[in-house]
Amino acid sequence: MNKVAKIFINMPIKTIAKGYSYIVPDQFSYLDIGWRVCVPFGHQYLEGFVVEIAFVENCDGLKEVVAVIDKSAWFNQEMMDTAKWIASYYLCSLGESMRLFIPGKKSISVDLFYEAIALEENGINCCCIYKYLQANGPLNLNCLKKYFPTYDMEKVLERLLSEGKIKKVYKIRSRAKEKFEKFVMINEFCDKDPNIYLKNKPAQLRLVNLMLTKRKLPRKTLMEFSSSVIHALEKDGFIHVVNERVLRDSYKDYHFQMVKKSLNPSQENAIEQVTAKICEKKHDTFLLYGVTGSGKTEVYINIVEKIRKLDKQAIILVPEIALASQMIQRFKENFSNDIVVMHSKLSIEERNDAIERLHNKEVGIVIGARSAVFVPLDDLGVIIIDEEHEVSYKQEERPYYHTREVAKMRTFYSNAILLLGSATPSLESYYKAQCSEYKLLSLPKRVNNSNLPSVHIVDMRNELAKGKRSILSDDLYALIKKTLENKEQIIILLNRRGHSTFVLCRECGHIIKCNHCDVPMVYHFSGILRCHYCDSVKTVPQECPHCYSRYIKYFGTGTQKLEEELYRLFPNASVLRMDRDTTTKKMAYEKILDDFRKEKYQILLGTQMVAKGHDFKNVTAVAILSIDSTINIPDFRAAERGFQLLTQASGRAGRHGNQGNVIVQTYNPCHYAITHAKEHDFISFYHEEMNFRKILNYPPYNQLLKIIIFDMVEEILIKKAEILARKLHLMMKSVKCNIIGPFSANVVKVKDIYKMNILIKSREMGKIKQLLCENELDKRKDITIDVDPMNSL
Repeated sequence: MNKVAKIFINMPIKTIAKGYSYIVPDQFSYLDIGWRVCVPFGHQYLEGFVVEIAFVENCDGLKEVVAVIDKSAWFNQEMMDTAKWIASYYLCSLGESMRLFIPGKKSISVDLFYEAIALEENGINCCCIYKYLQANGPLNLNCLKKYFPTYDMEKVLERLLSEGKIKKVYKIRSRAKEKFEKFVMINEFCDKDPNIYLKNKPAQLRLVNLMLTKRKLPRKTLMEFSSSVIHALEKDGFIHVVNERVLRDSYKDYHFQMVKKSLNPSQENAIEQVTAKICEKKHDTFLLYGVTGSGKTEVYINIVEKIRKLDKQAIILVPEIALASQMIQRFKENFSNDIVVMHSKLSIEERNDAIERLHNKEVGIVIGARSAVFVPLDDLGVIIIDEEHEVSYKQEERPYYHTREVAKMRTFYSNAILLLGSATPSLESYYKAQCSEYKLLSLPKRVNNSNLPSVHIVDMRNELAKGKRSILSDDLYALIKKTLENKEQIIILLNRRGHSTFVLCRECGHIIKCNHCDVPMVYHFSGILRCHYCDSVKTVPQECPHCYSRYIKYFGTGTQKLEEELYRLFPNASVLRMDRDTTTKKMAYEKILDDFRKEKYQILLGTQMVAKGHDFKNVTAVAILSIDSTINIPDFRAAERGFQLLTQASGRAGRHGNQGNVIVQTYNPCHYAITHAKEHDFISFYHEEMNFRKILNYPPYNQLLKIIIFDMVEEILIKKAEILARKLHLMMKSVKCNIIGPFSANVVKVKDIYKMNILIKSREMGKIKQLLCENELDKRKDITIDVDPMNSL
């Protein structure tokens, strides 16, 4: 009997949707479900995941597993069950869902080399390239091109391959390189007395005395001692030098004093309810609804403390990397070095080292953005999702998972707790709390009983009527001036990065658009036009490409232009800008927020990332300049997003005693999202918005499924979309559903690809997904299926 493994290949290709059988050779007889391996697939070697093991007699035609990647199984049963649920729910292959659990989506790289085959010399005309390979061993294409620059190397190699003179060799290497450092250690068994033996060698004696105290030190910290001193002591047996693996941690220097804050009755009640369920060791989901500044983080800390006392592990998720910094600081204050951080700005090596520390039980708390929900853990006790309403928890590429739903299944399979926290919960989550599917916990007041900020609405139509064209209203100018005079800080939210939002020809009205996307290009202060969809750039034209006029003008205001305006109006103020352009470097978020927290700057200007979750003691004022661009989008969630953004941004002001003041500039002051946000009234907004959702059959009263059809030719796309819509109507005759479309996507073309959408509303989404799979629409290359989309556009 032969041991055979069913393996799913780690490739993001929907057509590779099944497992493949491979023989497990004797040297890998320990292989079982959940291991990562390397297998031959076609003409290459790829990473795969073992999902089944069987014993069979006939293995004809089956290839063998060639390598095992890890020292133990990567996937435990809970992770396997979660991956299977993701594949089923979001209509992707098991391989696609399992690769989500891998840092960087894959762990190995396979390099192609060419090797000479031993041949009899008689009668064979061996070219110089063959002889070079024979003399120098396997080499890759780049090495050969470098040594033989005048040859058409691809053609030569193809000929040598066809003649059987050379062969392809694949070498496997890990994408994550382990880091090693030299350490100097005292030799415990040395029988020489250093005071006698080294009395005439002061440098050596000084080092030995130091090592007798410290026992072990990194070699790089002993730079005052020369290599000859180290070698002499090692030779005489006083010390020895070892090369040890070091686990990287970009946040290891985050050290904060232990702070234990007192709890109010609402916080204590929330902690007691969650703790009771933790003690039962049963899965449950809680929604912690608390106004901004009500102390939700302190509740998180106390619950994690309970979990860690039970030797369980915790995952804390934040919607943006920018918010990780503050959460890390708060948890470091209470848990010191019991924390690892996981997000996309960290290298694959750092993320792998973090997982190694978790496996070794060195740490038990993970803090990170969306992808941290997939961190492999053996003893998961709780997943906490802060600002659970945020759209960024939804993956915007296949598979289109939502972090909240994945977390729900991970905690279900682990008998763990899921805690969702927000001052503005998503309507779906609050609805489930009202229906008792989630348990509702409430924090109705700020922790220090300070008042919620006063919100003032400025009608920009009146500013326009007065002849004012500045982006800053008179009221906002006065608020900034007063805040600066009081030595306080202000946050200004403008949800458009760049200098000007578009460039227009005043002669013919032509707007400079991206060549690859159907959107205007944004002018940046560096003198370039940039597309915020495909990131392509071009220089600003001197004349209109349509009518050749030279009357080119910049319109609209982005964060860069507003920064210029603030310096012009307040020349003595210090302004700090935080948007995607200023946070490209690693740890850039932390540097900006730390500088603002230390009051090195008076004004923090930025996009949405400045509006969420931050707690700055000296911020007493907030300005929101771009809310109309959010609430006027023709999408069923537009009002909800607008209310959330207004409430979250307003909540940054006056959190530590001083009265907070907020100004909202809008051309639509009577919009219900704005009027309810002004009063900090989530409940009233919830009821009004839910009425619209019920009438129009949108979530949570119905489920949505969006089918995106794409093609490089717009005319072909339109025909394909119409044919598909007719097919769907025929397929869904037996299912209660509403099929809308096809209709053009909000942005018709992105990266030279045209897109159209079909939207399906139904309460029988399980049947619909089954029909889609039976008709193999989930495998079509020109279709993407988004289950539970965050927008209808």
